Amino acid sequence: KPKRGGNKSFTDKVTDLVMLKSGNKQKAFPVNYLNKNLSGYMIFVKKQDYLDVFKGAWKSAYKSFYAVVEGRVEDDLKSYDVYLKENESGRMGIVDKEAKFSRNAIFHSEVLKVYDRPFTALELKPSTVVKDQERAVLKSVGHPVVGDEIYPGKSNRIKRTAMHNWRLKMKHPV
Repeated sequence: KPKRGGNKSFTDKVTDLVMLKSGNKQKAFPVNYLNKNLSGYMIFVKKQDYLDVFKGAWKSAYKSFYAVVEGRVEDDLKSYDVYLKENESGRMGIVDKEAKFSRNAIFHSEVLKVYDRPFTALELKPSTVVKDQERAVLKSVGHPVVGDEIYPGKSNRIKRTAMHNWRLKMKHPV
């Protein structure tokens, strides 16, 4: 069944394909999710029995994002360790660590390339999983991700969020 507004999600489409190819004997179960504004990889398993095992491996896997942000980022390597909390409109914002319902968000960034416009390409390496952590923090420090509609900056030349699930190193758990 289509979700939200009649459009099928990517997960629904993958499940439909797996069911078609297997004669309705198998489904697809997502190990990770991908924000609809981002691009990158998603991992599915065909047996629900394997889902928890893969999700456990996912938590300890090395993951990184490739993002193009506004401005010239001067620090080649930078670590962020902040507390975030979701506001009434669903956006994350930096708060004091004592704030009720705050969550610790930690990630590291590395400059890959500085462009003339000025834009900077970064590799973002999360240590925690908190909703929108990289995008919210980068916006708050003056380097929003290009094209981000939720945490916007000034540039939306490409009409999409310039952030991509980029690298994944994970030991196959089965």
